[in-house]
Amino acid sequence: MRDQLRGRRGKYWETEENTTEVQQNSVTSKEGKPPTNDKRPPVFLLPGLASTRLVSWKHKPCPQSALLSPIKMLDNVWMNMNLLIQMATIDARCWTECMTLGKHQTDYDGDDDESGCKLRPDEGLDAISSLAPGSTVSSLFVGGTNTVYAWLIQWLADNLGYDVSSILALPYDWRLSPDVMESRDGFLTMTRRRIEAAVESNGRPGVVS
Repeated sequence: MRDQLRGRRGKYWETEENTTEVQQNSVTSKEGKPPTNDKRPPVFLLPGLASTRLVSWKHKPCPQSALLSPIKMLDNVWMNMNLLIQMATIDARCWTECMTLGKHQTDYDGDDDESGCKLRPDEGLDAISSLAPGSTVSSLFVGGTNTVYAWLIQWLADNLGYDVSSILALPYDWRLSPDVMESRDGFLTMTRRRIEAAVESNGRPGVVS
């Protein structure tokens, strides 16, 4: 039954000739042989504004209050519900300093080397699935707005058989302008290369969502 459904799914992105080929492969798989063509159009997930998690790549102390936790290496800064609650109830300066860009969209330098902050986008599908995954506090305060692409990724995997070879995340630092994203992170060049490689590997035109 699952193989028959795969054959039907093919009509949404294939010609009639290719659909027939997929259906024939499904019949072959029932006989105990692996299908000859199980490729899917690659899906590229490009999140919107403020929809990529930002991770700290530098330890930043928060001396404004003894109740504040320092921002540690590889901490999620956006979105980190503990830091946001501290910002709302104790002192907002440490978190806002870390989220703030310096002159010409550089990293925040602070008054000295220790007080600066360096944020970079997280990597992979996890970076754009949920902003604060596994957090009871985030579910309580922001609910479904915490989820970005998690539901879509799960639906594609459960219903169309997608996996990491055919779903690619394109996380980026949404605080930057496109030209700075390219000059600092090489985002545009790397995105083009990843799209070209995935299309060539899967043998199908890609879909950007």
